[in-house]
Amino acid sequence: MVHFGCLNWCADELFVSRAGEAAEGVLGAIPFTPTTVEVEGQEGPRAFLEAQGQTLEEASLHFSQGWAAMDVMAEAIRRTLDAGLELTGPNIRATLETFEDYETGGLLAPVSFSPEDHRANRALKIYQVENGIWVAASDLIDLRAME
Repeated sequence: MVHFGCLNWCADELFVSRAGEAAEGVLGAIPFTPTTVEVEGQEGPRAFLEAQGQTLEEASLHFSQGWAAMDVMAEAIRRTLDAGLELTGPNIRATLETFEDYETGGLLAPVSFSPEDHRANRALKIYQVENGIWVAASDLIDLRAME
């Protein structure tokens, strides 16, 4: 058997709906938790969408991806202001560089920045399509642990 694999821009709900039965068994290396896998961090985006008559599942993995990215940015802005600093790009960057294992409730792996490393995280899970939905096929794979 040959397994087909793809990254998060391919490993999403659109891929499953377009591929149909051919999607079964496909592996996805996804740094963001699919909407079909429940995590605490989905509570905020789910409530936001439900207030607008939408569902997280309809909005897709990429909505969750954007939510997680903005969660990190909003936290950096909050911390910058709480420190009494002017809200500027350099100050937000400096604040981000203090993040160590910032949690997004499981939307993505803990986020860390430093002045030398702006990659945010180097971790993901492998997911697999089973019965038409993405399910976890691995634990978190963190490349920092391999350095």
